[in-house]
Amino acid sequence: MKLYKVYLFDFDYTLADSSRGIVMCFRNVLERHQHTGITDDEIKRTIGKTLQESFSILTGITDADTLEAYKKEYVKEADVHMTVNTFLFPETEEVLTRLKTRGAKIGIISTKYRYRIMELLSKKLPSNFLDIIVGGEDVKEPKPSPEGVLLTIKELGCNKEEVLYIGD
Repeated sequence: MKLYKVYLFDFDYTLADSSRGIVMCFRNVLERHQHTGITDDEIKRTIGKTLQESFSILTGITDADTLEAYKKEYVKEADVHMTVNTFLFPETEEVLTRLKTRGAKIGIISTKYRYRIMELLSKKLPSNFLDIIVGGEDVKEPKPSPEGVLLTIKELGCNKEEVLYIGD
């Protein structure tokens, strides 16, 4: 089995389950604007997309200003509901610790905001445990664009062949 020098992870549905908080935040914004009949499963299927993409998929709205306004409302909801409703998967801490013990560098690349990831992980992992976190605010193009991975490789000063990305 090949051992890599750098392991990069997606956050949602890879290291953690924040679906409860995500659904809660979307539901609050959607209902505020009379978008009803949208199921939790429909909301969960948008996890990993940008907030604007998700709101467009869920509502059919394509107006950029409206989608931006919904995004801002969502962020305010997430400030209240997200971290307390996000849970690391049971294996997450053990796997990350083993990789770190072997000398690997560890990073996270996500469409979720970096500060939100750091808020949760600061309660679960030692400070400076992660070598890098690239959030949605750090890239121009969200996944599946390789921008986040390429930025991380550059920042960590490693070769592509030394990196394993785990996520969607």
